Amino acid sequence: MVTVSIIMPNYNHSRFIERAAASVIAQTFSDFELIIIDDGSTDDSMVRAERLAQEDARVKPLSNRGNHGLPYSRNRGIKAASGRYFCFIDSDDIFRPQRVDKMLKLIENEPETFSYSDIFKIDDQDQVIQAESSSHMPPDGNAYAWILSHGLTGTSPILVPRSLVDKVGLYNESLVWGEDLDYILRLTERFQIAVVRQPLYGYRIHQARKTDRMKMHACKLIEVGILESHLTRNWELFDDSVRYRTIRRIQQYSHLRPSERVWKIIKWSANPSFMRVGSKRLVNKVLARNFDPASQMRR
Repeated sequence: MVTVSIIMPNYNHSRFIERAAASVIAQTFSDFELIIIDDGSTDDSMVRAERLAQEDARVKPLSNRGNHGLPYSRNRGIKAASGRYFCFIDSDDIFRPQRVDKMLKLIENEPETFSYSDIFKIDDQDQVIQAESSSHMPPDGNAYAWILSHGLTGTSPILVPRSLVDKVGLYNESLVWGEDLDYILRLTERFQIAVVRQPLYGYRIHQARKTDRMKMHACKLIEVGILESHLTRNWELFDDSVRYRTIRRIQQYSHLRPSERVWKIIKWSANPSFMRVGSKRLVNKVLARNFDPASQMRR
């Protein structure tokens, strides 16, 4: 048994997979296995993965029969893993060398906690195009309400103990989008989070990752469903501010289809807490403007 199993799903990323694997192999923490799950690629990804395995025994390539999607591949990696902790990387992304080490040290004596790191964004050539996203990071400890009402820039960069996965279960394979959001909400619903406020996970921006308009519409509606499910199931757990912010997130997504927008506004705006918090925010905004000297000067 190794300490950390790093799970890398792959589909047709042969031009990136070696760079992703190299960033894992270069970790300062060495007691890991890298499980690459090829999801029916039509390029030479599997050939490259097998070559990596010949060069480093910690690399363990698996191949799916056909293309089943990210949740299926991540779940297959979890089932095949021997580690006491699970960590994830997409095959077009990269780790910084200290990532696993820093995330593991933060939670190795905290059995009911998983860790999360900040991200940075890179282009096709590994050039950094955004150094960090720390202005949009969850709090340490109980972050469930914050993630539900604020969202996350990225939801892949987690390191989670096997014991927590045993309790929460696997990724939802019925989701074609938003499986990361669903999973981190399920984790924070029950467990604490420890945040490494350093950009250690490199998220790559490239053409294949850009989503067309029609697909984005469908994806956002899936996210709406995830948010609604958590909000309605745990309504009594949240204060009015969290309810208001989450409903606003849902409404903002609903601009994608007029009928959806009208329905969401009717459904959520009728909630007394939404109207109460919304009215209070409007009054505070008006009062702040009335007492703002700069605002007075503009009149």
